[in-house]
Amino acid sequence: MGGGGISRVLSGGKVFEKAGCSFSVVYGTMPAAAVEASQSRGANRAKGLKVNGEEYDPKKIQQYLAARRK
Repeated sequence: MGGGGISRVLSGGKVFEKAGCSFSVVYGTMPAAAVEASQSRGANRAKGLKVNGEEYDPKKIQQYLAARRK
């Protein structure tokens, strides 16, 4: 098995104290049944995406989203 990925972190924003995004891909061999099942869905490898954020104050997020809806 092998693979790799990238990640980025944003910090010092007005709403989020810190936010990050990670993307990873795993390569390797799989049993024939797993290969067939993944190809029927259009997949050819395992992938992952993770996004998270740490806000200064949860109320700021609510206020920001409310302002965007107007």
